[in-house]
Amino acid sequence: MMQQATFERKIALRSPVILFACALLFKLALDFSFNKFLVGAGYAYRFSFHFDPLRYALGLGWCTVLFWSIDHSAKKPSTFLLAMLYLLEIIPITTIYSLEGGSHIYYHSVCIAFFLCEMMVRSSPATIRFRRNRIFSGIMVSCFAAAVVLLLLILIRENGLPSLTALNIYKVYEMRASGAFHLSKYANYLLTWATNVFLPILITLALLKNRWFSALLMCGVLLLIYLYTGQKTFLFVIPLLIVFVPWSKRENFYCEFFACFCIGFSMLILLRWISPVLQSALSAAYDLLCRRSMLLPAQNKFVYYDYFSTRPKLGLYGAFPQWLVSIPDPLQGVDYGYDISAIYYNRPNMNSNTGFLAEGYMRFGYIGIFLLLQLLAVLLRMVDGFRLRAGYAMTVGVFLYPIFVLADGHLFDSLILGPWMILVIFMLFYQGAIKRKEYILETCLLYTSPSPR
Repeated sequence: MMQQATFERKIALRSPVILFACALLFKLALDFSFNKFLVGAGYAYRFSFHFDPLRYALGLGWCTVLFWSIDHSAKKPSTFLLAMLYLLEIIPITTIYSLEGGSHIYYHSVCIAFFLCEMMVRSSPATIRFRRNRIFSGIMVSCFAAAVVLLLLILIRENGLPSLTALNIYKVYEMRASGAFHLSKYANYLLTWATNVFLPILITLALLKNRWFSALLMCGVLLLIYLYTGQKTFLFVIPLLIVFVPWSKRENFYCEFFACFCIGFSMLILLRWISPVLQSALSAAYDLLCRRSMLLPAQNKFVYYDYFSTRPKLGLYGAFPQWLVSIPDPLQGVDYGYDISAIYYNRPNMNSNTGFLAEGYMRFGYIGIFLLLQLLAVLLRMVDGFRLRAGYAMTVGVFLYPIFVLADGHLFDSLILGPWMILVIFMLFYQGAIKRKEYILETCLLYTSPSPR
């Protein structure tokens, strides 16, 4: 028994080293793919190669520091969510910085701010006292379901039956540009809340209760909304939840996720390079998962920095609806998304968007980069507190998608009549059907961290 316990402790101590080796493998594979598959390719987003040994060493150093600053041994949802951001955003940004010559000051500001965010999350989660009960929680969930039904009725009334054009994922840009889909201003709020909050919560609850028919029905609703809108992220949430919610029940979920992500993407890149037989399918997978979901948003962050470094910052403009708070437009009516496409990519009809790491600088300059990541740290501490009332698996299911879309979405905007506003309300007032023994176990796992989850 003593030898077995000693062996388990050794494995627990060694596992972060194994995870770091996986992260390093993924970074090297992504760097290789950037130079091999993207540089010189005929994309609207032009990638160029400018190798600098000093930049590469600095990027590798930051990837190392930021990896070890995550508390990999803590059994917290925030550990998993920070690791997602590290893999989906920090490593791709480092690739662009190291191999394409992104801004020194912007990159280092993002890394320092992410490091401070990690340090804040490592501390004990804050607990906010509210009167909660399961009856009110059940009413909230019922309201979410009713809102989804209302949204479907509005979609059918305003757009008729959906076309099947979006089943070809490469035609969604033409579909969106055609303007065929239309929805009123207030119904758009409902659409955003339903796809980012209501449906993920309903699917997660159904999966945790093994109600597979209900879960598949809600996934079908998401697929239907995708056919109307052509927004690919609505399609991605379906496999994310179906895979990750049951998977997160496993004891070693975190280590398995981290290793599978890094090794899986590295194998995709390797096979894309050496396998002519599967070249077409692997190229499509790489284009969708690596270029469009990681390297393209990373490149756009540096582009946004360059664009707004010579123009007025947005401040609070656009964060509040104009009917609620009227704030003058500092860009005087210029749509920066299309303007960026016209200036940097010679595609004036394309809207270039990127995530919250660019949002901070776009709004408040360098201070905004730090403010946005500290705001994220506060939210992640709240997420850890929510885990005590809902359990680890439900917390992962509820916040997996909102964190995933931050690569292309904003955080500050989302807290004002957006999805994160609803999520904060849900965190504060929801009381899950967790038993006292489970609550004690979750508390012990949250405040003690003998091994990674």
